[in-house]
Amino acid sequence: METRFDAIVIGGGHAGVEASRALAVRGFKTALISFDSQKIGAMSCNPAIGGVGKSHLVYEVDALGGLMGVAADHAAIQSRRLNLRKGPAVRSTRVQCDKAHYTQLMSKWVSTLEHLYIYEGEAAGFTWDESSRKVTGVRMKDGALLECRSVVITSGTFMRGLMFCGDERSVGGRVGESAAQFLSDSLEKIGHKLSRLKTGTPARLRASSIRFEGLARQWGDPEKRQFSWRPAEYRLPQLSCFITHTNERTHDVIRANFGSSPLFSGDIVGVGPRYCPSVEDKVRRFPDRERHQIFLEPEGLNTESIYPNGMSTSLPAEVQLEFLRTINGLESVELLRPGYAVEYDTVDPTDLTIGFMSKHLEGLFLAGQVNRTSGYEEAAAQGLWAGINASLWLENRDFVVPDRSRSYLETLVDDLTSVGTDEPYRMFTSRSEYRLMLREDNAHERLYSLGDSLGLLSDEQKRWNDSLQQGLASAMEALGSQRIRLDRDRVISLFEYLKRPEVAWEDLSLELDNRWDDRVLEKVEVKAKYDGYLHKQEQEIEQLRRVRSWALDPSVNVRGVPGLTTEAIEKFEACRPKNVFELGRISGMTPAALLAIVRLAGRGPEDVSRETL
Repeated sequence: METRFDAIVIGGGHAGVEASRALAVRGFKTALISFDSQKIGAMSCNPAIGGVGKSHLVYEVDALGGLMGVAADHAAIQSRRLNLRKGPAVRSTRVQCDKAHYTQLMSKWVSTLEHLYIYEGEAAGFTWDESSRKVTGVRMKDGALLECRSVVITSGTFMRGLMFCGDERSVGGRVGESAAQFLSDSLEKIGHKLSRLKTGTPARLRASSIRFEGLARQWGDPEKRQFSWRPAEYRLPQLSCFITHTNERTHDVIRANFGSSPLFSGDIVGVGPRYCPSVEDKVRRFPDRERHQIFLEPEGLNTESIYPNGMSTSLPAEVQLEFLRTINGLESVELLRPGYAVEYDTVDPTDLTIGFMSKHLEGLFLAGQVNRTSGYEEAAAQGLWAGINASLWLENRDFVVPDRSRSYLETLVDDLTSVGTDEPYRMFTSRSEYRLMLREDNAHERLYSLGDSLGLLSDEQKRWNDSLQQGLASAMEALGSQRIRLDRDRVISLFEYLKRPEVAWEDLSLELDNRWDDRVLEKVEVKAKYDGYLHKQEQEIEQLRRVRSWALDPSVNVRGVPGLTTEAIEKFEACRPKNVFELGRISGMTPAALLAIVRLAGRGPEDVSRETL
């Protein structure tokens, strides 16, 4: 077994996969340490990739050559576009996956990467040179020492992971797997202050015990939407999900057992995800809600396992069964596995540089849930970023400076390293002040130059990108040159005609032959319909640049400001920014909300009128 490497990645989850690939593709001899080589890229919780905000990250990872999107495409058993009635900035793709197939693909693809070695086992810590404060290797639990110049920790929920189900406690970061018990010690020794976060997962239900008749059925879209530029070699059979709801009887059972929830007993001290609370937390926080929606999602083609999305819990198994059986369709449900919560160690992301390297030890990088984020997609994006910058550090080159106007990936990096978070961070389109410019449809255009300059793109991807741009130019030329008569006196170009809100691309099918694929057509339609909105956003950005040095009244009451989310209000009140620059660093603060606060609380120069905003 090889024992000397350029880089070592600890953890084979979504962050570890993308970090390993970036390092290996750039030619660095890399070891990926995983408890189980057959579970690399495993989907620990829900069986889906994408969703609002998250799908943008998947497209961006794919634009930089990553694997998450193509694995989701190959393993898809349902694909849906979300927010199609809204503007293109918030349109998102969500793919339901066969979890076992997804993991098999990831494990296979990662194992065949040139320059990458898979090392099964548990990392017990990392070593470093005290005088230079540089990392030197990784100690394995079995006593082996692996030498390297760079380490990337992508430990997910495994660092001192502790699982809770009622009053039962077990060590582990995922059911059936142990925890990483010793990595935390190394991080604390070099100066990192760790804190606990919590996540959870629902029970898995036996499909044959569910009465699906009478439940609302939800199919995917007829036309499958792909994340990746790579064509999927085949399409798996498509399955439907089902929708049901909790009710007052469900809530009564949960309320009666609040005392047996480790979430309320004080046993769990970690902060949970704001946007994915446990069902007992929802019942307590929203006592007036008569019901909560549940999506019954199949976890694959060859399994009876059903994932009840929206029912994460750490209540005792017998209580879980009791409240589940009060729900329509689940009256006789059987559990394949009860739900549970996981508490784990995390680092403060403001203790990292813009390249995700520790400020306490050179050559040590961290990515994924260990950086206080939630979700597969956020983890993959961070892993890619850490892998890229670790490879640049090995070359004695500067880190990539995150550009918020270029990607959600870089918005996430900037939010974490500049502002930080004390709860699991989830990506939303509202996190970006440039969201009209950061869309699914233009991810490859936005990131092509970066990926090409770093050597992350294959020749095949470059040819695909060239073909896409040629198709776009051809379509724009055709739309601009061909004319349509509206009436006796008015003749306009097809491009001008397409700008009309009631006109869709399909309406032009008689005027144009079908020369272009869906990606090109979407780009053209967005360009036609939203140029005005993009111009408005550019003006907003220029306004923000002009007022960023203005002082603010930190004591102002912002609860009545239109457009502010609850999260933005809470973070404003916690941060109490003294100027517009600090206000803009608050994650989740939209340009419109920021400008509204400036109008309310701004103290600009005397010779500049705030009305000019």
